[in-house]
Amino acid sequence: MMYLVKFMKKRTANQMPAVVSKITEWFLILLASVYLLYTGFGGYVELTQHKLAMFLLLSVVFFAALVLLPLEYALTGEARLSTLRPVISFCAAEYCLLVFLLFTFLSAALSPTPRAAFFGNLRNEGAMTFLLYVGICLSASQFAAASKRLLAAFAIAVGLCCVLSLLQFLGGNPLSLYPSGMNYYDANKRYAGEFLGTIGNVDLFSAVLCIAIPTLWISLWKLRSPRRWWLALPLALALAVLIKMHVLGGLVGVTVGTLFTVPNLLGQKRARIAAWTAVIVLSAAALALIYAYGAFLGGLFSEASAVMHGKWNDAFGSGRIYIWRKTWELVPERLFFGGGPDTLGLRTDALFERIDEAQQIQIRSFVDTAHNEYLNLLVNNGLLALLAYLAALGLVFVKWVRHAAQNPAAAICGGAVFAYAAQAFFGISSPISAPFFWAALGLLIGNCKEKTGGNGT
Repeated sequence: MMYLVKFMKKRTANQMPAVVSKITEWFLILLASVYLLYTGFGGYVELTQHKLAMFLLLSVVFFAALVLLPLEYALTGEARLSTLRPVISFCAAEYCLLVFLLFTFLSAALSPTPRAAFFGNLRNEGAMTFLLYVGICLSASQFAAASKRLLAAFAIAVGLCCVLSLLQFLGGNPLSLYPSGMNYYDANKRYAGEFLGTIGNVDLFSAVLCIAIPTLWISLWKLRSPRRWWLALPLALALAVLIKMHVLGGLVGVTVGTLFTVPNLLGQKRARIAAWTAVIVLSAAALALIYAYGAFLGGLFSEASAVMHGKWNDAFGSGRIYIWRKTWELVPERLFFGGGPDTLGLRTDALFERIDEAQQIQIRSFVDTAHNEYLNLLVNNGLLALLAYLAALGLVFVKWVRHAAQNPAAAICGGAVFAYAAQAFFGISSPISAPFFWAALGLLIGNCKEKTGGNGT
């Protein structure tokens, strides 16, 4: 307390940017550690509600601090609000995100169900949630740095989460997250869905691992501190969990993300060309193998082979083909502005049915997300919002390709962002997992912008 009093007495207007930067860094650290590990007090049954409450609490406190700090400086006469203007400088990608947010709010305002569109429906992703996402992204890009403290906090949290998951794979129920007498292997038998670790839903967990795994392996490659080798432990744990839970989106995200990241990390032009050639050859060979022999390999390979031969089945991809088809049917109804954020569940009649053998009852599960984040944005937020979002990702991707080899922080954040973007073709956006993506995207934009003097694309 005495240190805080002394600081308040000695501080000057020039210290305000540093204080804002520190506040932002610690918010990201709390997000990457406390929020990731927080499960609430009601097990998986109430995990979503508890984690959402924690996300809202952290976000509201953080943004309140960002707003109140300059006001406090102004009221005490230590700085003018106008002095903040030179500190904030948006690049083209950030402007695209602001346009995305504008169209998202227009979508909510024009929605037949505006209340759900603004404040969220079953997925808790209304326009106000997107406001928090973009706010986190822009705050990270403007004020934060990809610090070693943040990396360490995230790595420790991921490691602990994966240790918990491995214990659950062994049949245990640490922290009593499953209902009494149940464990992971009762999934889709005694309860609907699959749940693991401190994230819960395995699809959302795989999305978080698509942020974590590239962050860890690229850090091992690009950083120079001997302490970086400690990151190999959470990396091994994360890979083991991802492989064991076998979620399509996560496997695709990490695989595709790695293939497209490695060539960009190489410094020499010849090495890059050789790596890209290898990626293209390996990808072509894999596709040819799946096309010719996928039917004999079974599982996802068999489904991919059938699709490549023009044979579609609604059951493919754990029912994703069915969900995509039913979602696409709704797109033309409200093409440009969509039905409103998080309103798909109010518009579609898509559902799944299964028999609960233990209770001898039929259970219906209604679809409330497209299981493809881009299609979900299209049907909910509309085409204009989706195009603005894709433009932002495209601009950032170009910057990342240019600077990943020389900028370790950009390399790490970019690998995480684009692995997540790959899994998003099969994934679900949620306040449980998406904040990690938006934070990483903001750090990537900030680091690429720093590298080019502040106002690039």
